[in-house]
Order: sequence, then C-alpha cells, then structure tokens
Amino acid sequence: MKQIIGSDEEKERNIFFKQNRQTLREFRALRGDTENTGGITREELALIREITEGARADAKTYKMPLPVVATLHFAARQTGVDSAAYMQRLTESGGIVTGADRSGLSRTNLFKFNVPTWLYLMKSFGSNHGFGFFTDQIKVSTAPDGAQQVSVDDPAVLRHIISFRSNPRVSALMGAEYMQNAVFLPQNIRYDRARQSANEDVRERQNYMLILGFELGIRGADGISGPLKQAAQHEFNVMSRPLYEPGQTAASLLRQATEQAIEDSERYTNRWRTVTPADAFAIRHAAKVVGVDYGYMMELVSAESGFVSDIEATTSSATGLFQFIDNTWLLMVKGHGDKYGLADLAERITLTEGRNGYPVASVENPFVQKYILSLRTNPRLSAMMGAEFVKENYDNLSAALPSRDITRTDQYLAHFLGSGNAVSFISRMNSNSKKSAASVFPDAAASNRNIFYKRGGAARSFGEVYTLFSRKFDTEVFDAPTPQAPAEAPVPPARPPRPR
Repeated sequence: MKQIIGSDEEKERNIFFKQNRQTLREFRALRGDTENTGGITREELALIREITEGARADAKTYKMPLPVVATLHFAARQTGVDSAAYMQRLTESGGIVTGADRSGLSRTNLFKFNVPTWLYLMKSFGSNHGFGFFTDQIKVSTAPDGAQQVSVDDPAVLRHIISFRSNPRVSALMGAEYMQNAVFLPQNIRYDRARQSANEDVRERQNYMLILGFELGIRGADGISGPLKQAAQHEFNVMSRPLYEPGQTAASLLRQATEQAIEDSERYTNRWRTVTPADAFAIRHAAKVVGVDYGYMMELVSAESGFVSDIEATTSSATGLFQFIDNTWLLMVKGHGDKYGLADLAERITLTEGRNGYPVASVENPFVQKYILSLRTNPRLSAMMGAEFVKENYDNLSAALPSRDITRTDQYLAHFLGSGNAVSFISRMNSNSKKSAASVFPDAAASNRNIFYKRGGAARSFGEVYTLFSRKFDTEVFDAPTPQAPAEAPVPPARPPRPR
C-alpha cells in the first residue's frame, strides 16, 4: 500500500507529500472547491495539519509513512467514513471490498474494483470530488432483468476513467464512498452490451487490436466483447472513417491495417531503431487520413522521439512520438480534437493571448488537463495531431512560397522554427546562404547551439544549417521501395524454315 501511494509520480501530485501549485489544484478539485484559485489559504493549511496530526497514530500502528496514512484519512474525512474502520477494512481486505473475482483486478490498485462497479461509483460520487466532466460521460440504464448497466461512448474517456483506478487518491475516495454507501448500491452491475461468453471472431479482432497497440485490459484477447474491446473497436472505426471503401467491413480494414503494420515494423526495424507495429500503424494511418507525406512523418518521429511513444524530454514538457510541448498540444486538441472524438475536451480548453501575441491554452480542472496532456502518449492520437501539425506547416509554407516546391527539409524548418520563421529562413538563405543563421535567429540559436554552431564554436551559415537538416529529412529511408518492373519474357528464337 505504501508503495502505491508513495510512488514518485504520486509524491509530485499529492499535497500530503509536497505543497506546490499542482498539488494544491488537485487538492481543491478533490474537495470540490471551485472558489479558491490563488495561493494556499489559512483554512487549507489548518485542514492539512489537522488531517496529518490525526493520522500519526495509524501511521505507527500500520507502520506506514505519515503522508500515506494522511491521504487515506483525507478520503475517509471527505466521505464521512470513520477513519479507524476505514483503515482496518482496507488493510484486512487488501482493497477487495466487493468480493469481486481477483483474476480481473489489478494488484497495483489501492482498492480493487471491476470496471462496471468502478464506473457506477464514479457516476454516483465522482462529481463530488472534481470529476464532473468524466461522470457526465457515464450512462446508466436498467436492463430487463433489473440489473444496472453502465457504458461510456467515448473510448478515450472510458479508458481514462478506468485508469483512475490506479490513482491512489481517487481510488481511496471511491473505496471510502463504497464503504459509506454499500447498502444502497445495486448488487448486479454490468457493462451495457458486454458479452460474457467468448467468441472466436472477437478474439481474432482483439489479437489484431493488441498488435496495433490498443489497450484491452489485463485479460487481453479473451474473446469477450467487454468495455475495453468495444472502446478499442469504436476508436478504430472513428479514426478510420475516411479510409473505408464501399462495402468494406471493419474486420477487413482491421486485418489489412495489422498486416501493413507488421510489414512496416519488419522493414524499418534494425539494430539502431525499433519500430513497433503499434507505432508503424499509428503513423501510416494518420498520414493516410490527413493526407500528408508518410516518409516525412517517419523521418520526423525518428528525429524527435526515436519511435518511443511515451518518451518525455528532460529539458521541456515535450512528450510522445511527436514531442508536443504542453501548450502546442492543447492548441492542437482545441483546433482539431472534434475530428477525432475529442470535441468535449476541446471545449474545456480556454485560449488567451500571451505576451508575444501567441495563444496560450489552459484548462481549469487539473484532472481534465492532466488527461488531455496524457493523450500525447497515445501513439494514434499523437500521430493524428502530428499529421495535422505537418499539414498546417505545409499549407503555410505553400501559401507564403508559391513558386517553391516544398521539401521535407522546408517542412522541418517550419516544425523547428514555426512556419513564419521558416519562410524568413528560406528567403534569407536564398538571398545570402553564407550569412550566419544565429545572427538572425539568436533565440533559437541560444536554445539549440548544436544546430547553429559547429563543435569549435563557429556559427553555421544558413546554407550549412539547411544542409544539416536535409541529411535527416531528405533521406528517402522510409520511402516505399520502388517496385521492380517485371522482366520481359524472353523472345523465343525464330524457327528455321521448314524444308520443302
């Protein structure tokens, strides 16, 4: 338990470990406090001290770090559960308070709830703790046999609500709500339209989806059409809508995409790089849907992230295949999210004008903001937004330089400097390619010395910077192999004349 609540990520977001702007925002959201937006108040400091002091005895009894026990006491306090009874039941049951089948439960969750029960709890109590956006997405209905059925239409939101089971503070709150309200909760809760018996066709599609990187839960390809399988199928259908040919089924397109992804992975993986089928699928699919250069997309990902879909930069907030920083990602979701099932999230993003006139994006609720930013590690959504970003830059360059054939190096300059600065770079290079690029772009040069300066410290010229980029982005490494023309059939020798 102390490993779950005391993880490095949790320490950075939990106010009982550390007090900063992020932990304060989440603390207020969990309390349902939408009024306070400034620094921490005296009332909040007093409450934190009171909870921490009240947890000292249990910290000794259960031999756990004080911040861990304080987190649990906070959950008990918020829900009106007796903290002593809460601690005892949690430790004795190992978090399995519903008696659910252990095989479908994650050991790394504080409280172990199956998906239908978790969704029902979030629907019933989540809005009290800052999760109103997510609870609004959960539908509850009554089946003919009286069972309560839950469902979520948006696959990305469904997966994220399910992932909250791994958030110790959210799990602690829902566990406390369950203890407080167990006698009022229905005994029979299931996912709407979920099939309980295995089906081989479903298993085959699940295997395809696993290869393509879709999350299906700890059971994997079990042949059961449960909530995660349905969510994955829905996501595939939405992102593939422009690619369906007349009469084509989802199953045939899924199989076709899987075969192509495996082929791409085998072709482009070597001793220096690993291209998984999931990443290969995400990039090729996005290039097809948006209509951009697949080879350039692959070169861009190779340079930006090395095909590691969850990589995070050490010097900025850049994350994912295309290394979107926080603000750029929020802007892309705001501008294009409605095409990929993210319209509700796009509406939550507010734009203001920054000091340099560039738009600044923000999200009021910290859990919604964290969710939107976490989508960067979804290779399929990252690739879609990456393709949209590539298209924006290409269109801007084409409009500003109508007589120029836009190259992949031109496109990367727009990615690297912004399309406006890329146009200026190209124009200055055409007029004087030997001039120092750092003298015109000092801010970019200060942040990227290895690009604008040589090892000895001499500044690179416009032409030299452009050549440096062209070695990465005009390589044709990821271009489709040129089909070989079939060999001509040999012409048979002429028959000798028949004797007369």
